[in-house]
Amino acid sequence: MKVFTQIKKAKILEKGVGIYAEIEDNIYSTLLRYKGDRDYIDCEIEIKDPRHISTEQRKKIYATLKDISEYTGYEAEHIKGIMKYDYIAKTGSEYFSLSNCSVTTAREFINHLIEFCISWGVPVHEGLLKRTDDINKYLYYCLKYRVCAISNQPNADIHHCTGSHVGMGRNRHKISHSGLELIALNRYWHTRVHNEGETHIFNRFKIYGITVDDLTLKLLGLNTDDIS
Repeated sequence: MKVFTQIKKAKILEKGVGIYAEIEDNIYSTLLRYKGDRDYIDCEIEIKDPRHISTEQRKKIYATLKDISEYTGYEAEHIKGIMKYDYIAKTGSEYFSLSNCSVTTAREFINHLIEFCISWGVPVHEGLLKRTDDINKYLYYCLKYRVCAISNQPNADIHHCTGSHVGMGRNRHKISHSGLELIALNRYWHTRVHNEGETHIFNRFKIYGITVDDLTLKLLGLNTDDIS
């Protein structure tokens, strides 16, 4: 059952546990019929982003669509339609217009385009690091597909960030990588980071190591459990 209403007031009951919300009386009466003997009602809250897509986001989207168009040979307008419907099919999003969609929808669509470019090796006119609207998701895609976070070159090394280093008695083939901060770098940048240290290079490109889920670690061929 889907119920659409406006939340008039809301407050956190306990951080990470739940919220208290005031909703319309008729909606509450409807929910009670589905409550049964339980002392709670399962609900899903979706916050509508009232902000409209920014000019910068729109530029990033159209620049990336142009790159995909040149790579595939399809007209840019045709590619826009294909990528929008692909995004909708994969996310369950409603149809949207790039003229007035929300900032959140634009950000997620940019993520979708960037993952497509990374996974298919689409050449772009500027690094995808400059196109991203969500650096954490971008770094995740780079790790997932082993693409350098700086150069976007494929077959990148997995760099273990400070505090997560292997070697010095820690064998990368035996340790668990769960919870370790990682980043994908090609051999050139990987070597420079080891020689010059992370701080200078990471600050220059505004990148950092991230932790990933165990499924992604397994896809990368990295252990998730210590091997004795």
